[in-house]
Amino acid sequence: MKLTPAQLEQFDRDGYLFFPSQFSAEEIKVLSD
Repeated sequence: MKLTPAQLEQFDRDGYLFFPSQFSAEEIKVLSD
């Protein structure tokens, strides 16, 4: 997977990247609890 310059900038700023389509709503709920 190649990252866009905006994604690289977000990673440098925030320390993580978020890919909302990678997880189901239930998986996101488990991860955020």
